Amino acid sequence: AMLEAFEKFSLDPNCPRQASTHIYSLSLSEDQKLLAVQVCYLGDPDEGKAAYKPFLASAVCVDDQSKVTTYSEYQVFSDEVYRIKGIPSYWRSRNMKPRIKLPISDIIQVILASPPEGILVIEHFGGKISDVDPSATAYRHRDHDFVMTFTGFGFQNPTSRQKVKSWIEDSTELLEPVCSGGSYLNYDNGAAKVSFGKNLSRLVEIKKKYDPENFFKCNINISPDLILDE
Repeated sequence: AMLEAFEKFSLDPNCPRQASTHIYSLSLSEDQKLLAVQVCYLGDPDEGKAAYKPFLASAVCVDDQSKVTTYSEYQVFSDEVYRIKGIPSYWRSRNMKPRIKLPISDIIQVILASPPEGILVIEHFGGKISDVDPSATAYRHRDHDFVMTFTGFGFQNPTSRQKVKSWIEDSTELLEPVCSGGSYLNYDNGAAKVSFGKNLSRLVEIKKKYDPENFFKCNINISPDLILDE
């Protein structure tokens, strides 16, 4: 019910533009799975509570940590986890095709198959991001409603690492038909041509001018030596 309600809320033409919603799958064990909902409403807190009330009432809540905070605090709430040195992780992220519904049965299959360290994140995009022309900045995927990210954190040995990698490989293959290629730019390290599209030629020229030695090359790298198809 939660996934259906998430889809309905996110794709509703009247969904508040102040709202940003993420769904996380969490594992208590191999057999016990939970869905965590992360909501952010950039506006009056009472209006936000009213907007989210029907959606959040679609499932039984076992732990409510919602609170009124600042946007800057919201942006760094998970940094304590990501900044712990030595925690191994494995990521893959994919944009879903524009104007497509969530493949809920396949998503449930992915969640149930996840190892304890595996987390599926589904983020609702849309809103004001789509008001910007795709060629105005480096990021071109402005008409996508959802992005899916498969992550694995904290695996302690090669066996659990391989389980995480296999789960991500299998999950990506299962959901590939609804994905468009590319991802949010700091989520993945995929091919530059897929991620930047028609913007890439302009970005290569900028790279040649300001970083000809390719010093900045993390994530989705734009090589100054990249040869583009005509």
